[in-house]
Amino acid sequence: MIIYIFILLIGLVVILKTHSLEKEKDSITPDDFVERSIAQTREYARMWNEEEVVEIKKLVSQTRVQQFLPRPQNFTEYVGNKEIKHMLRIMIDGAKQEKRILGHILLFGNAGLGKTSLSKVLANEVGAELIETTGGTITTQKKLLQLMWEIWNKQQNGKDVILFIDEIHRLACGEVSEEMWFPIFENYCFYHDLKGESIILNGLKYEISENFFQCNPFTIIGATTDPGILSPPLRDRFKASLTLREYSIEDLAKILKLYKDKVKFNATEEALIEIAKRGRGNPRQTISMFDICRDFALAEKKRELSKELVLKVVKDVLKLDELGLSKDDLRVLVTLAKHGERGVGLKTLSAEVKIKPKTLDELIFPFLTWQGFMLTSNARKITEKGLEYLERAGLYKPDNLGHGLF
Repeated sequence: MIIYIFILLIGLVVILKTHSLEKEKDSITPDDFVERSIAQTREYARMWNEEEVVEIKKLVSQTRVQQFLPRPQNFTEYVGNKEIKHMLRIMIDGAKQEKRILGHILLFGNAGLGKTSLSKVLANEVGAELIETTGGTITTQKKLLQLMWEIWNKQQNGKDVILFIDEIHRLACGEVSEEMWFPIFENYCFYHDLKGESIILNGLKYEISENFFQCNPFTIIGATTDPGILSPPLRDRFKASLTLREYSIEDLAKILKLYKDKVKFNATEEALIEIAKRGRGNPRQTISMFDICRDFALAEKKRELSKELVLKVVKDVLKLDELGLSKDDLRVLVTLAKHGERGVGLKTLSAEVKIKPKTLDELIFPFLTWQGFMLTSNARKITEKGLEYLERAGLYKPDNLGHGLF
């Protein structure tokens, strides 16, 4: 009996603690989050080394970006990719004049370039409800039927719908083949093999009496970082294929200005430019770098980011050069220079630089290619521009390759 009472008391304490945390979560502000994050980082520093603390700071900053960064609500607020915005405005205007839905759109671009943000902007511009999903998560016919029912339910409430599918290159997954999606793209109808079975929709159990489910017309926006692995039949079902490019330093500085105002933390123009220079053309990475610098400013009891503080953090802590190249980037370039005109394959390069192929493909190669430092057609090769950059950095001489890096 005493044991039962003890267990009940523990349960009551857990419930009260959870309730307290939920109330606290509702009232937390960005500044509260910052102060707690810095305090936690100082505490961690007693247990872990400097490199691990830097990784913690990155994680803290990325989490804060996701929680507090306001996404743009319309084309006016969306910074960058002017040509794409112009084309989308024309498409929206044509659809409104003819009173039809927007055609399906495929967005290409590296992670962090704003594909999800652009889909939200499009939904707002056409007055549609946005439903988000990810390729690889719709693994059964019942899950796909539930998604179609969600779209249909919103349409019954008088709303137009945009379905955003991130990582659309993983659309075929489990028992759902790519071909099952084609009638959805063309006729907004899902043909299935579920007739006679039951399904839970909005908490209620239904018997499936037909082998198809029909929706009203809606728009599909697909997003991928790797358009090359999409099948031609899938690519052909999009009316427009748009590539999001890396952002200019000026556009990244504009985004940082919006962000610093949101989180209410001062920064000089020079400080923002120095961060934007090293942002690798990527808004998400640029904001994360701002937050790392902000963490150090708070640790030094400062309420403003100066150019001097930013340069100290990016050079001494993050180990980035003036273009945002890390030691890993430079190691890759030096290795490519060693292989010369013949180039090198991905697996060989990965083994030599001790960086996983996926990391090379997704994080390092896109940036070095964008900078014009390497080619990735067949074998990976360094360009003349890349060699010149290594030479200016003192890392390339025909008879002294890599001196100063290793």
